[in-house]
Amino acid sequence: KQLQLKFACAVKTKQDVFLDVGTGFGKTLASILLQLLSDGEVITIIISPLKRLQSSQAESLQMKYGLCTIVVNEDTPSDDYFWKV
Repeated sequence: KQLQLKFACAVKTKQDVFLDVGTGFGKTLASILLQLLSDGEVITIIISPLKRLQSSQAESLQMKYGLCTIVVNEDTPSDDYFWKV
């Protein structure tokens, strides 16, 4: 899709990008495409409103693409040990 390509090109040129589109657009692939091609030089932040969706999306990215993911929400420990790891 043209907007996915525009999004990926903007990220590639180190622009900050905010993508706000509907269900089924392909946001996840657009969001991780450059991360998959970057040899770990890119950090991707995906904001999701539902804890269940956060967890399933993180698990899916780990399983399908081997990406290191973390879910951060109100249940995330706030102690120093967690954030140092």
